Amino acid sequence: MARQSNRKLAASKMRSSTPIRSVTVIKKSAGSSSDSKRRHLKQEYFKRERRRLAFVVQRARREYWAQTAHETQRIVLGDGKYVEEKVSSSSVSCIMPSAHISYPDHGSPQITPSQSQGHHHAMTTPVMHDISSQIILSKQGTTFYPHCLPSLADWRKPPTVSPIRTKPTSISFVASSTLMAARQLHERRPDLTFSSPYTLSTTSIGVLSFASPKRPGGGYLHGGNEQEETLARSSSLVASLQTDPGKEFYTTHRKFLSVDGAGIYDHSMVYGPGVVAFRQDDSDDTSTLTTASSNNFISPYLINVLSAVPVNAAAIRQNYSITPSDAHIFEDGIRDKMRDRMARALRIFEARGNRALVLGAFGCGSSENKVEMVAEIWAGLLMCGEDEERPGDGKMGVRHAAFKDSFEEIVFAVPGKLFEPFKKAFEMRAFEAEVSQAASYDGEATTNHDNCPRWAHEEVDQLFKDIADVIIIDTHIAQVDDAPDRAEFFARFAPGGPYEGTVGIYRRNISAARIGIFDANLIEQLPSSVKWIAHSGSGYNLVDVRACKAKGIGLSNTPEAVDDATATTAFYLVISCMRHYALAEHSLRSGNWKKLVYSGATHDLTGRTIGILGLGGIGLRLAHLVHAFPMRVLYYSRSRNPEAPEWCEYVDSMDELCAQVDVLSVHVPLRPDTVNLVGEKQIRAMKRGSILVNTARGKVVDEDALLRALDDGHLSSVGLDVFPDEPNVNPRLFDFPQNTLLPHVGTRTRDTEKKMEVRALTNLRDFLTTGAGRDLVVELQ
Repeated sequence: MARQSNRKLAASKMRSSTPIRSVTVIKKSAGSSSDSKRRHLKQEYFKRERRRLAFVVQRARREYWAQTAHETQRIVLGDGKYVEEKVSSSSVSCIMPSAHISYPDHGSPQITPSQSQGHHHAMTTPVMHDISSQIILSKQGTTFYPHCLPSLADWRKPPTVSPIRTKPTSISFVASSTLMAARQLHERRPDLTFSSPYTLSTTSIGVLSFASPKRPGGGYLHGGNEQEETLARSSSLVASLQTDPGKEFYTTHRKFLSVDGAGIYDHSMVYGPGVVAFRQDDSDDTSTLTTASSNNFISPYLINVLSAVPVNAAAIRQNYSITPSDAHIFEDGIRDKMRDRMARALRIFEARGNRALVLGAFGCGSSENKVEMVAEIWAGLLMCGEDEERPGDGKMGVRHAAFKDSFEEIVFAVPGKLFEPFKKAFEMRAFEAEVSQAASYDGEATTNHDNCPRWAHEEVDQLFKDIADVIIIDTHIAQVDDAPDRAEFFARFAPGGPYEGTVGIYRRNISAARIGIFDANLIEQLPSSVKWIAHSGSGYNLVDVRACKAKGIGLSNTPEAVDDATATTAFYLVISCMRHYALAEHSLRSGNWKKLVYSGATHDLTGRTIGILGLGGIGLRLAHLVHAFPMRVLYYSRSRNPEAPEWCEYVDSMDELCAQVDVLSVHVPLRPDTVNLVGEKQIRAMKRGSILVNTARGKVVDEDALLRALDDGHLSSVGLDVFPDEPNVNPRLFDFPQNTLLPHVGTRTRDTEKKMEVRALTNLRDFLTTGAGRDLVVELQ
């Protein structure tokens, strides 16, 4: 029994061996959990360390950026001088430490070569740059654009002065900072920078800055690294933003913050021309550039910076209770505000003559706008238009892209992780537009237009294709230049004639040589179907306005299309009369070298005072031109011009204007009340030895009074592009060789003539579609 009992015990021990092993397994599992816990704690430790090191690195970067910003501020707001350490090595990428430059007592730099991998040597040469004059010019040209400016609010309308482009806009994308893209564009396109040994440089490169609404440069002095902050610490941008126009920009944003709502901000913007960039962005790869520096100072280059505040979508979402049901309302509102702001920016760039732009993911940083939305808005404005409901049938259509081919080149600089989604969204929007356009094409045949205006051939098709069955003479819009004489012109309006049913007439002054001016006799004989005359030109004294009004015919002109060309002509006349260049050329051509030119009778423009009689589009453009010298600018008009810059001084009367000026430039239309507007009294009120310039109309100035003032020396010279009895010129004017006389060529350029034609035809198009042209003359308003 004992044996059996022992056996049973042994068997029992044997049977119990399995649980024992199970206990052992459990103990091993507890040890494994401890190891896992240690591994987890170790991972958490390394995560904390990585975060700590990242924080340390970021703090070091911010400290470095802040130090750089303060150094930039001292240069920009100080003497404008800095030293670039230019690397003279064939391989920049292999350079390790920078060369050390010391300045001994005698002031000449001692250069120590820096060591590089592979036992190569790189030399650095210190180059001193002085950008103070360029900063001053940039500050003088800084302009504030208020929220309510009509020319910007109506951005969907064609520009008053359309850029002439022969090729479509080139659009590219780069995964780099704004400054890097601008610098590459500057080096690749030297034609965008105008340099002269006699004047400061200018540029046609525009850069959009995502501005802070609170202070110039945002937080750049505290090491901020938003887009505007990188611009501020690497350029003279802050100097422009601290001018009076810049201060008005920030004051406006503070003033209307409660009105616009949190995050919406104001549409006002500030434009700084010729901002000097002189530091490279340390986050960029400079291996693609042609020049390099061992410090981050570089040779200066210019950019025109437009500062605009994007909608702050993050603030809107934070300050409003947005439910899923009304989220689309807020998103649509943000999109509309952003589109309006971005379009206004493009219109300013276009109006200021920028040929190439550097844009980006506007407001996609801390403002947290959706990158896809911003890319789609850019695509709609620049390439494919916007979807909209057509007024007739309620169906969706596509509006023409407001800024299609307005610029030669556009570079989208989108650094970091935003690059791919931005590029993809932009290209997808363009692709969808192409597919939609192909699907909606109805196969209509185009029409050849043998009687189009002189230069605007393609624009005729674009303006009238979807409005009239046919265009110009065969579409019931008669261009009269092909009429052989007045009798034949009227005969063509008869039933069955080619002009039967005409509702609008496009005319140029050249038609007067064939059918005469549009006097009361001609207008009274026009058929009752004619309801609009679109005159291609600013002055419309060859059309009888009273007869048009009596017959119920609208009359439009093209006032703003001629601004640049006419102002340039007036500017030339001012310079030529001040310096007696016409006399100098006559002296040279007659073989007398410069014997006829007396320096005591000539003067510099700098510091002189010009009076502008009539500060419309032409007068305002002239004001900007002469201000560059600078000249003091006074003006008198029937009312103050709200777009006049602060340096353009308004006076209360024409007599007061004449009494203060060295040069009087006339820019008023010819009407019965402006005939001899500048007469004996006004001319004698001017200083003795002053100058009179007229590019308006000859009859605005009393020619007899002008000749008497030239005879007795009260006027030193006159510059005339217009005469009372054109093409006849009073031969007495030729008795004064110091005068500069032109045969009414103020608008005689291909570019301006095309602008005039497009503007006149647009007035006709608007009449056909809306019942009235944009430029209805004042007498009929």
